[in-house]
Amino acid sequence: MGRIFGNWWVVSALIALLAIVVLAIGAPIVVPALGALWIRGAIVVAVLAVWGAISLARVMNARAASDAIAASLAGGGADEEGRILAGRMTDALKSLRESAGGQRDYLYNRPWYVIIGPPGAGKTTALVNSGLRFPVSTDQFKGVGGTRNLDFLFSEQAVLVDTAGRYTSQDSDAAVDARGWAEFLGLLKTNRPKQPINGVIVAIGVDELMRGDRATIDGHADAVRRRLSEVRKGLGVGIPIYVLLTKADLIAGFVEYHDDLDVEGRRAVLGHTLPYADGATASQRLVDSFDELARAISSRQAIRLSAEADAQRRALILGFPSQIGALRSRLVRFLERTFAGGEPVGVLRGFYLTSGMQEGTPLDRMMSGMADVYDQPRQKVQGAGRAYFLNRLLGDVMFPEAGLVQSNPAARAKRRTQLIVALGAIAVVTVIGAVLIILNARSLVAAATPVAAIEQRSERGA
Repeated sequence: MGRIFGNWWVVSALIALLAIVVLAIGAPIVVPALGALWIRGAIVVAVLAVWGAISLARVMNARAASDAIAASLAGGGADEEGRILAGRMTDALKSLRESAGGQRDYLYNRPWYVIIGPPGAGKTTALVNSGLRFPVSTDQFKGVGGTRNLDFLFSEQAVLVDTAGRYTSQDSDAAVDARGWAEFLGLLKTNRPKQPINGVIVAIGVDELMRGDRATIDGHADAVRRRLSEVRKGLGVGIPIYVLLTKADLIAGFVEYHDDLDVEGRRAVLGHTLPYADGATASQRLVDSFDELARAISSRQAIRLSAEADAQRRALILGFPSQIGALRSRLVRFLERTFAGGEPVGVLRGFYLTSGMQEGTPLDRMMSGMADVYDQPRQKVQGAGRAYFLNRLLGDVMFPEAGLVQSNPAARAKRRTQLIVALGAIAVVTVIGAVLIILNARSLVAAATPVAAIEQRSERGA
C-alpha cells in the first residue's frame, strides 16, 4: 500500500480526481450558478489540462534522461575500437527502441544490474548462457568489451552491465582501472540518480575458492569489498548483492550428479537466499545456510547412484556431496571477509551455485587418487554446453527484487520535495480557481438580481 501511494502517478491522479469532484460536483451545490453543464465540463477540462501538463513534463524529463544514457553509452572512445563499439551500441539501442514499440523511456525504466568479479570468473559466460531473452543478439557485444571495458546486455526484463574483471581486482594498472571504474559509477549516478542500479551480482569461480590459499581468497574478498563500498558511497544506495559461485562444473562429480535433470531442472535455483537485513551476516548463519544447501544436494544421491551403472561415474556421484562440503569453509571465509566489518557494503541476499558452460578439468579435493584407482587420467569435462541453475535465479529471484534497492537519501528527499511542491501547486491552483469561479459566479448573480427585479416591476406595471 505504501508503494502505491508513494507513486507520483497514483497520488497526482487521485488529487486531480478530488479536484474534479470538489469543483464540478461540490461547488455547484454552494453556488447554483455553477451547475450549468458547460461550466462543469470546463472545470473538468481545466483540471485535466493542468494535470496533463505536469505529467507531460515528467515524461519529457524521463525521456531526456533516457536520451542522455543512450548518448553516453553510444558515445564511444576516440580511438578506432571506440568508434566501432559506439556504432554497435547505437545499432543495439535502435533495435531496443524499436522492440519497445517506439517508447523513448524504455532504457530508464528497466532495472539495472551490475556484475563484478575477478578476471576469469565466468561473468560473461554466466550471463550469455543464462537463458534470458535478449532482443539484441549478444554476439555483437563479444570481443569488444575491452574498448569501453563494459558490455551492456539488454534483456527483456533488465539491463545487465558486465564489467571487466580488472575493474574488480585493479591489479594490472591500478590508476587506469580505478579511473575507469569511477567514470562508470559517475555515468550511472548522473543519468539514473533515483536508482542508479538495482543490484550487484558478484561472480567468483569455484576453482578460485577451491584452489586458492587463504591469502588468495582474502585478496579476492578485499577487492570485492572495496568495489562494493565504492558503489555504496559513490551512488549513495543500499543494494542487494547476489554471490554467484560460477564454474560449479569444475567440482568433481557435478556434471555426473546433475546429468539426469531435464530443461526445467537445470533452470532451477541451487543456492540459499538469506533474510533481507542491512548489515553483516553472522558467521553461524552462513554456515547453517550452506549446510542446508548441502543437505538438499545430498538428498538426491541415492536416486542418482541407483540410476547410474558406470562404476567411475558412480564414484564421482558418491563423492560429490563431500566435494560440496569441502567448499564450505572457503566460501564462508570469502563471504565473511567481504561483508563483515563495521561499515556495511550492501545486503547479502544469497549465494548460488551455477554453471554456464562445461569445460576444463574438474577439481577433486577429496578423491585426488580416484583416477589412479581406475588407471585413467582425469579427463576434461566434455559436456553438452548446458547451463545449470542460472535461468530462474536471474528471472525469478533477482529481477523481481529490483525494488529492494534503498534509494539515495538525498535523491529521495529531493523527490519528496518535488512531489510536495508539485502537489501543493496543484492544490493552490485548484483553490484559487475555485475561489475565482465562486466569486465570479456570485458577481454574476448579484448583477443579475437588480435586472430581474426591474423586469418584475415592469411586468407588474404593465
